[in-house]
Amino acid sequence: MTVLRSYGWVAYDASGRPAAYIGGDVYDRWVTYRGEGPDGPLLSGGDARVSMALICLVDPARRRQGHGRAAITTVLAHPGLRDVRAFYCGIDAGNHPSRRCATSAGFELLDPTPDFEDIVYYRYAR
Repeated sequence: MTVLRSYGWVAYDASGRPAAYIGGDVYDRWVTYRGEGPDGPLLSGGDARVSMALICLVDPARRRQGHGRAAITTVLAHPGLRDVRAFYCGIDAGNHPSRRCATSAGFELLDPTPDFEDIVYYRYAR
């Protein structure tokens, strides 16, 4: 994977206060790191399309108000990301609010089994 570019945005609520941060890196392709094996890194989920890894953090005082989903859907429609064919999110398996947020924004769970760091991965493909 080669990083092509990086982005970061602040999402504001209706009163103009920061509500969330969203950003990530755009890669020439996607693979999921699964830890180290005897012969080096264990990789899976190869996707040859231009892909973006997203992170979204919502102000705790503004959670459950739709800010995360709104930030994600805005980024998915961003004109500067037209070349991105797949978006990925890695979420702690026990973080059910973030998992529901990703699903509500149109992401699909790739594998219900968490990786070695207890992360599950979601993808939104165009």
